[in-house]
Amino acid sequence: SDGTRERRVVHGVRLAGDPGVTVGNLHASNDFTRPEVPRAEAGRAAEYLERAAQTGDLLVLAGDFNVGDPRLDGFGPGSGGIDHVLVRGTPDVSVAVWPRARREQNGVVLSDHPVVEAQIEVARA
Repeated sequence: SDGTRERRVVHGVRLAGDPGVTVGNLHASNDFTRPEVPRAEAGRAAEYLERAAQTGDLLVLAGDFNVGDPRLDGFGPGSGGIDHVLVRGTPDVSVAVWPRARREQNGVVLSDHPVVEAQIEVARA
């Protein structure tokens, strides 16, 4: 982000395979009055993944995007909330948002955000 905002980073890892999977996690700025800010941060995170990936890799970008629709070219749609698991490179993705009851342990909600769970089928080349 620019110098007036808290520094934001993306963490990434590449899982070897054929194809490989390059995964990134981010926590974008919380600026609901200016959704272009977290969208731009998500765009830069996607660019980072593209540079870190090898040709043919699936790309997975997940985290707290702080925007309902991150709109990243080539990636699948978001989950409808502000937390997303976006995938590029395969249509075989199933995303589920956990209901509150599943996030409770001994009557306590474990997170203020619903968990977004994704199952991604990786076809062998």
